[in-house]
Amino acid sequence: MKLPASTALTTLLTHSFTHSLTQAQSSVKTPLTLFDSLTHPLARCLDGTPAGYYAQQTSSLEDQHKWVLYLNGGGECDSEGACMDQTKSALGSSNYFTNESDTSSWYLASDYCPYNPTLCTWNHVMDPYCTQDLHSGQRTEASEETFGLYFSGFHVLVATLDELDKSPYNLKEATDIIVSGVSAGGIGVWMTVDYIAKRYPEARVTGKCHVATALHCTVLHCTALYCTVLHCSYCTVLYYTVLY
Repeated sequence: MKLPASTALTTLLTHSFTHSLTQAQSSVKTPLTLFDSLTHPLARCLDGTPAGYYAQQTSSLEDQHKWVLYLNGGGECDSEGACMDQTKSALGSSNYFTNESDTSSWYLASDYCPYNPTLCTWNHVMDPYCTQDLHSGQRTEASEETFGLYFSGFHVLVATLDELDKSPYNLKEATDIIVSGVSAGGIGVWMTVDYIAKRYPEARVTGKCHVATALHCTVLHCTALYCTVLHCSYCTVLYYTVLY
C-alpha cells in the first residue's frame, strides 16, 4: 500500500541525509545528457561548457505522466575569486560532471522506495547545478561585468524542459509535477515554480523546498549578475511547499 503524500515526504526527509551517504545498492544509475550547443546555445555552465541533466524515465504505466524535478544545491558565488574557484568543480563546469548519477540521493526524486514510497516510481529528473546563480540567471553572454563567466541557470532549466517535452519523455503531457530542491536548489524552486506552473497549465504543480534560506528584506539592489538583498533577516526553512 502506498503512503499518503505527506507521510512520504516526511519519511524521505527524515532519512535522506543518511541515505545519500549510503547510496543504496538497489538504485539505478542514471546517465548524463549534455546539451547540444547548437540546439541550446544559452544552456551553459559558469565556465561556458554545455550544461546537462540526468533523467530517469518511469517503467510504471500508472505513473508515466507524473514527474519530480530535482534542482541540486551548491551555494552561489558573487565575487570573481569565488566564482573562478567554482569553475574547477562540477558546481561551475560540466567537465567535472559524472557520466552517471545515483538517484537515491535526489531526495523526492529518489527511486529508493523504502524511503520514498509514494514518489519512487515517478519520472525523475536532476539538474546538477553548474551556474552558481540559484537556478535563476538569464545572462546570454559573458562580459567584464560577469568576470568573463556565464550565469545562465534559468536558461538551463528551460532547455531541460524543452528536451523533456519531446519523445520519449513527453513531459508536456504531465498530470503531476513536483519541483523540489535543496539549499540553493530550494531557493531555485521559489525562483522557477511559477514559470513551470504557467508552462504546464494542465498539470498539478507543487513546489517543495528543503533546507533553503528564506530572506525577509526591505531593499533590493541589482547588479549585472543578479539581485542582492540589503537589510535582511534570515531563517532556515526545513520544509516549504507551494501548491498550484
